[in-house]
Amino acid sequence: SHWLADVIVHLVVNVLLFILLPVPLVAVVFLHQQEAQALTLDRDRFFTLSDVLLGPDPSAPNWPTSHIALQNEILLYCALAFYGVLVLDFGCYLLEHFHILPTANYEVMRAFKAKADKANGKDTSYTGPIGWRIMFTFVGFRYLLHKLFAAMTTFACVATMGYIGLVAVWASLAAIINPTRFLAYTTGVLSSVALVAGRYKSITDLRNGLREQVRAVCLLSLVMRLMASSLLVAGEGD
Repeated sequence: SHWLADVIVHLVVNVLLFILLPVPLVAVVFLHQQEAQALTLDRDRFFTLSDVLLGPDPSAPNWPTSHIALQNEILLYCALAFYGVLVLDFGCYLLEHFHILPTANYEVMRAFKAKADKANGKDTSYTGPIGWRIMFTFVGFRYLLHKLFAAMTTFACVATMGYIGLVAVWASLAAIINPTRFLAYTTGVLSSVALVAGRYKSITDLRNGLREQVRAVCLLSLVMRLMASSLLVAGEGD
């Protein structure tokens, strides 16, 4: 029962962690989509994120308010794919820990040994709880799934930080079009940047001050040791 409780706690913590991972990105996607649709009512053209990156394009069409921006659609599908891979990965984890499928590394080692014994003409009765071909297929699937899950987790973290920054710049520029609606976003962005810059400067100053103090202490200790050595040599000479 203790082992089962550990498995359940480990599973619940990891599932909650990875379920919450794409939530900030999805929230920013919905926020941008909502504000972009509202912004189309204030001007004659949809103000896109490509305008922030590449500059405004006068030939761009006037998109309807029901239009979903391409990058928002891609990110939402990526979030759904992430959850699908998450379900598969933790499903394989449950199959292994509840012995519905054997632990991959142990069974592969046993299967390789059985094949080697059979090739050398030794009598072996081990065939594994499932066929070795199925076992190798499962191991390969688990390996690819693990790598895919790690890559998608990295992408989710990078995309979240990058997209939040991009939408923040977009909202700041959108304040020129509709100051009443977007001035609050601009204020929040500038306040956040100022806070981060101030904290970074404080940490940098603290680090530099601590470095100078350590350097001064080390230099003083070196001078004291040299003076003690000089007095010791002078005393031996007398």
